[in-house]
Amino acid sequence: MFGTLAIVFAAGLLGPVLAAGRRPDLVVLDLTDAWRFDASTLAAVVATYRRRGFQVCLDGIGDVPAAMTLLEAVIPDVVKLDMSLVQDPLTVK
Repeated sequence: MFGTLAIVFAAGLLGPVLAAGRRPDLVVLDLTDAWRFDASTLAAVVATYRRRGFQVCLDGIGDVPAAMTLLEAVIPDVVKLDMSLVQDPLTVK
């Protein structure tokens, strides 16, 4: 269900972006709490957006161990680290 909705949304997002005079390759879709979804499903959804030219960001990487596994599956254009990784960099969790 998530994949189908995302594909429909991606198709509908391109028109407004172009109508606003923006290039999709300059738009970054920020995925927060993406670790809640199956990695292969999320990778397929991200591929749909990329085919339309959008960039993808994974947000909050490091706060949940499962989020780290998405880095390989999704290969985001941008990664936003959770502040817990940088607040005390000498402490290993």
